[in-house]
Amino acid sequence: MDKPDESKLEFYKAIELFKVGKNEEGSKCIDKAIVNRLIKKGKNLEKLGRYKEAIKCYDEALEFNLDNNKCQKNKSRALENLEKYKEAKRLSEIKLTNRGTLPDVYKKLPKSNYKDDT
Repeated sequence: MDKPDESKLEFYKAIELFKVGKNEEGSKCIDKAIVNRLIKKGKNLEKLGRYKEAIKCYDEALEFNLDNNKCQKNKSRALENLEKYKEAKRLSEIKLTNRGTLPDVYKKLPKSNYKDDT
């Protein structure tokens, strides 16, 4: 059985919240729906090899929620596919603190790239 579309669920939830006057909560659900759609669109663009467009989708999603781990991971992967390893590494470092394993981008970098350009 297919997993329900999170974007649609959040959208319908927002409609119901708006109906009962819970506008703040409804707005948050709309934001979640937009973020989920942008991430889904980015993933589909990646499958087509359109990494720059995918990154734009992920950037838009991150404007709504900078701490979205799924979006950061996807953007990092798209950057890796464009061979922008340093940028992917920096993005991965944002959420590295609570993980015990290094993201794949670290394993792909030559030792000399671990140092900053400064």
